[in-house]
Amino acid sequence: MKSKGIVLWGLAVLLWSATLALYAAPAPPKQRETPAQFLKAPVPDVKGKTFAEAAALLKQAGFTAADGGKEPTANKLNVDRVAAQDPAAGTRAIKGSPVKLKIYGSSGFMG
Repeated sequence: MKSKGIVLWGLAVLLWSATLALYAAPAPPKQRETPAQFLKAPVPDVKGKTFAEAAALLKQAGFTAADGGKEPTANKLNVDRVAAQDPAAGTRAIKGSPVKLKIYGSSGFMG
């Protein structure tokens, strides 16, 4: 009888230890959501660059280049260069987002 009591006592201790280990163990860390601020970066200034140059700079900074239309110009030196960008240079934007590039095009006026 005495050995049966010891076995039962041993099983009780074992079950208690397993329960304690299960509930006392720290919970696995929850995956933290990444705050949007860590996904943002300043948009580089690409005004005056060709579309290809601007696209390369934007890609390097983590953005994509998008067509923002044409802007007429009489200055032949500006043709095919970035006239404006949206978002503006220095703005913190979400990485991977497009930056619209408005490109100077010939207005036909050769003043």
